[in-house]
Amino acid sequence: MLKVQISRFAVVGLVSTALDFALYFTLMALGVAAPLAKGAGYLLGLANSYVGNTVFSFDARARLASPALMARFAGVYGVSLLANVGVNQLALPYVGGLSVLPALGVSIVITFLGLKFLVYRTAS
Repeated sequence: MLKVQISRFAVVGLVSTALDFALYFTLMALGVAAPLAKGAGYLLGLANSYVGNTVFSFDARARLASPALMARFAGVYGVSLLANVGVNQLALPYVGGLSVLPALGVSIVITFLGLKFLVYRTAS
């Protein structure tokens, strides 16, 4: 079951990232300011991640509209964002622009574990 969840989590993450990038670059090409374009892309990816992980990765579709589930999901992603920014800042002096890689790795692990054990704990 864990391997299936990890694989599905990865697929949802890749699709969410692709949607984020696609909307960002589309809006940029249409002349939308970068912060607005990035915010819109991020929110589209986040929404896809919520639905995809709820329905596909952790099979909790019955709770898709649960405000409590949404709040825990947002909390996990908030912690993941803070860890991502923090690790990036710590690694930046040592590896330069490659600091995004350890930051991404840490945030992926935090997100998966948070979703599995805090958000979808009764469904997974």
